[in-house]
Amino acid sequence: MSVYRCYSKKKEGFDVEAKGLCKQLQEQLGISALHSVEILNRYDVEQIDRDVYEQAKAIVFSEPQVDVVYDEDYPMPRMAGAWFAVEALPGQFDQRADSAAQCIQLMAGVDRPLVAYAKMYLLWGRLSQEDLDKIKAFLINPVESREASLEKPDTLVREHAAPDHVDTVTGFTALEMGSTFYLVPFLFLFTPLVNGTPAEMVVTALITALAFYMMVSCIENYLYGAFTPLLRVLCGLTSVCLFFASFTTTSLQTSILMSVAGIAASLAIGFYQKRRASRSAA
Repeated sequence: MSVYRCYSKKKEGFDVEAKGLCKQLQEQLGISALHSVEILNRYDVEQIDRDVYEQAKAIVFSEPQVDVVYDEDYPMPRMAGAWFAVEALPGQFDQRADSAAQCIQLMAGVDRPLVAYAKMYLLWGRLSQEDLDKIKAFLINPVESREASLEKPDTLVREHAAPDHVDTVTGFTALEMGSTFYLVPFLFLFTPLVNGTPAEMVVTALITALAFYMMVSCIENYLYGAFTPLLRVLCGLTSVCLFFASFTTTSLQTSILMSVAGIAASLAIGFYQKRRASRSAA
């Protein structure tokens, strides 16, 4: 099926949006050369019969009481200073196009057609290129829209070539770092972090903080740079060693040995990684 196109424009006296925009451009952008603005709603539709399209022109794409409809081509005035159209970016949800497609589906009892929408601006006046650029920058939000082609497409079906390679995102840093805090309840239960003496609480807090730091480094595979596989395993074992050193179920002698070993291993790993990173930078 072919692509049908129509334009709808508010009749004189109902063009409140166009007159308001013209005043806004004149006052806010200081474009005194602009005399008037016309706004057209452009619809392209595919995958419907001609009869359904003719019916939709007067029900979906326009309001006969306040709109004038132009089929296929709009009689562009020669005296207009400039004109351009604005459409949603590919992948950006276009509520107006989606609503029109749903209305046609309900109106005619057919499968939902493909609809593309663009808003067209006709600017009257002797505008310079600088004026036109200022107006486009004012009306086109690059985050969600772009300047549309004035040519009618052959089809509204969008085909996207499959990429040869898709990069793998390996971060999700907040989730990975946050996952270590699932251990916090166990620290409250099995360490003197809450019910110990002030000295025990301070020592436990420092050891567990270092344990968290080493565990996050292991999960992220980064400490002044990426780990080697062996060093990453050692980093993970170091964090486990420090965690168990804080548990009250561990004997005092074993706790002291594990704490000293864990702190020494952490310092050694950190020193080695920093030295390795300095060599790489050099």
